Amino acid sequence: MKTRFKELFDDYSQTDNVRLLREKLPLEVYYGRDFKGRLCLAIVVPFSAQMPKPTKLLDFMQAKVGHEFWTYISLTDEEAKSTFYALCEDIVDNIAPLTDQKEAFQHVLDRVRIWKRMFAAKGGL
Repeated sequence: MKTRFKELFDDYSQTDNVRLLREKLPLEVYYGRDFKGRLCLAIVVPFSAQMPKPTKLLDFMQAKVGHEFWTYISLTDEEAKSTFYALCEDIVDNIAPLTDQKEAFQHVLDRVRIWKRMFAAKGGL
């Protein structure tokens, strides 16, 4: 079943609060708002990773919490939220069939890279 991020994010205004997606995925994936109040997708992994460079519309951050690393993909301009919803859906759809955490997280980074390239010619994502 395809996750509908528009419905999940609608009226979600509480800053620094995320909710776990209730789908069977190889990674814990959360949605909500980061500590700056921006829409975000948060992915929890047991390892650190190099984050992509931020863009006009997306910011990336990883924070260690206990023994886990929380990776945030945050939208910097809510005017582009429909594109952000599509990116979130694409990420979740692409990792859903996988079982290995490292492979799944690499797919997340690969999808971000593809989306960045796709929008580079149009002024940036």
